Amino acid sequence: MSKLNKKGMTLLEVMVVVILIAGLASMAYPSFLTSVEKGKATEAIRVVSHAVAAQKQYYEENESYATAFQDLAFDITGKNVSVSGGTATTDNFTYTLGESSVTASHNAGSSYTYTITGSYDTDGLICATGTQTNNDKKICSTLGKQDGESYRID
Repeated sequence: MSKLNKKGMTLLEVMVVVILIAGLASMAYPSFLTSVEKGKATEAIRVVSHAVAAQKQYYEENESYATAFQDLAFDITGKNVSVSGGTATTDNFTYTLGESSVTASHNAGSSYTYTITGSYDTDGLICATGTQTNNDKKICSTLGKQDGESYRID
C-alpha cells in the first residue's frame, strides 16, 4: 500500500488567516468611509459654488438675490434631485438659498452632519462641523484649511 500525501490547511490555520484579514479590514474601513464622504462632499462644493456664482450674476441683472433655485442660471445635478423654491434635495445633501448665502446640509441617516456654506459677498466656501464632531472635523479638515471653528475651502 502506498501512503497518501495529504496537503492542506488545518482549521486552526484557516482561523488565523480569517482573523488577520478581519483585523486589517477593520483598520481600513474608517479611511474608506472618509474617502467616500469626501467624494460626496465634492457634489456639495460644486453645487454651492455654482449657486454663489449664479446669485452674483442674478444680483447684477436684478439688484436682488433669487429666492428660488429655478430663477438661477444653472441646474442642480445629482441622483434623485427635487427642487422646490429655495430648497433643493439630492440623495446626499439639502441645499438652501438664504438672503446672503447658500448652504448644503448633509441629509439625515449619515454619521456626518457638516454643512458647506458659500456667501454671496465673499470668495471661498466654509465647511462647518455639525453634531458628529469627530467625523465632521475629519471630513472638513480634508476639504480645507482651518479658520477658527470652521474650515475654509479655497
